[in-house]
Amino acid sequence: MKRYLILFLLITAVSGCRKGQESTEDEQSDKIIITRSSSEYSDASLNRSSEKSDPFDLKSIILKGDSVEITVAYPGGCRFHSFEIIWNETFSDTEPPQTGLIILHDANGDMCEAYITDTLSFCVCDLADDLSLDTVYVNVLNGWTPVDSTSSGGWYPCDTTSYDDGNYGVVFQESDSCLVKVTASQVICGTGLYNNLWFALEDSISAGIEGYYFRKYLQPIAIDESLAGFVPVQGKKYIVGARIGKDHDYLNVPVCLAYSGPSVPVKIICIKEIN
Repeated sequence: MKRYLILFLLITAVSGCRKGQESTEDEQSDKIIITRSSSEYSDASLNRSSEKSDPFDLKSIILKGDSVEITVAYPGGCRFHSFEIIWNETFSDTEPPQTGLIILHDANGDMCEAYITDTLSFCVCDLADDLSLDTVYVNVLNGWTPVDSTSSGGWYPCDTTSYDDGNYGVVFQESDSCLVKVTASQVICGTGLYNNLWFALEDSISAGIEGYYFRKYLQPIAIDESLAGFVPVQGKKYIVGARIGKDHDYLNVPVCLAYSGPSVPVKIICIKEIN
């Protein structure tokens, strides 16, 4: 009798999981939620963590005429999953224009561990009427973690003029320990882990005009897993430990041509707020 009971429980569990994998047409239509809101985009982008989204990985984005295809992967397999795509409703004044999306994942409590790859497809017309992304750089953020993003379009920054001729190099002590004093500061034009919120060093250079100086910056492009979820606050001072990271996800993100000052991309290993 005990053997039959165990067999019954196994069959019930498998059947329940299979039932969770099947979705109706109505469920499929609810799989993607499109939201147009600059405020919701800002809130989600500044709080990319497990509090905002269930885990998933961004794989790629493909623009095809008026359609957008974003490939994602996530653990699951037993329940229906949905994704909210939030558009920031803005275009930069750069050439080409830049716009942003952030994706939030709802796993509906799915505890299964199969690694599912899925494609989120939608029409550009779902964002706005008479909108074309053919000549726009689109940056997509993962709402679950601040270290994951993907993009499509735009230009390669190395093709543009470099402002660093070797005389304005950013010098700091690379370390895994908190050694370098910085101030979280919004630069005129820039991108990175916290968009244009970078870490200004205490060093600066003359702008060539009496009384005006450029700060030198550490551009955060990654952060140690132990610090995941940390978001700096504009104007606050910190002590950081960082390592230079030459290859990163923000190399192809277009920015305007205003010069914010010399900078170097870094991965943050340690960070402490200065009271």
